[in-house]
Amino acid sequence: MDDHVTKYILKFRRDPDLPLPLVHGVFGGVNPMGEIELNFFSESEDLPDRVERLVSNADGAVLSEDVIASDPEARHVTRNIVSRIVVTYATAQAIKAWLDEQIKVMDDLAGADLPSLFGDASPGPKQ
Repeated sequence: MDDHVTKYILKFRRDPDLPLPLVHGVFGGVNPMGEIELNFFSESEDLPDRVERLVSNADGAVLSEDVIASDPEARHVTRNIVSRIVVTYATAQAIKAWLDEQIKVMDDLAGADLPSLFGDASPGPKQ
């Protein structure tokens, strides 16, 4: 091997407790240190304050059920932060390039019949 070249072997190890969160979006920006902070979130509609039921004493049948919300005129959605990362400018550029490549692959596959993940012969979902 050339004396001016060093060979690196990169290995990957995944923490067995590493979660795989569903992400609906991201917000954040450049922090005071000049790095980019990304807060990945999932969204879900808030649960009602309570549910009130009228139940028959005779047979236990539910006669009525009312969902009580704090503000029935509005829908309340919570953005739950599922992951936070901080990246340097160089790392952000590398992530951007990688995402652009993956989006191109997805665009190229648009409309293609994809094989099932379970190995059967039926076509997979359209991308």
